[in-house]
Amino acid sequence: QNLFGQDLGGAVDPSFLAAEEEKNGVTTLHYHVDANSPGGAAFGADTVVDIWVAKDGGYIVSAVVAGSRTTAGTAVPFAISMDFSHFDDPANVVEAPTP
Repeated sequence: QNLFGQDLGGAVDPSFLAAEEEKNGVTTLHYHVDANSPGGAAFGADTVVDIWVAKDGGYIVSAVVAGSRTTAGTAVPFAISMDFSHFDDPANVVEAPTP
């Protein structure tokens, strides 16, 4: 939730809309951010963010984030990639945890 809501939520902005695409069997809006995007340097000089959001429903279908973070004066590379599939499959049941 923090990664996509706080850290990368800004990437899902109309100014970063790259295309409408089919991804994992879902019609999505593809958002792309890099240092050359308006305001993209705020994500990091070498960070590239691609997020595909379902056009209907607004849920994340796929995400790829790569770049580096400076830790103790050293650039540490990272890459995160997630794909979601089998939407509406009855086997994919997630229950909220009980308090």
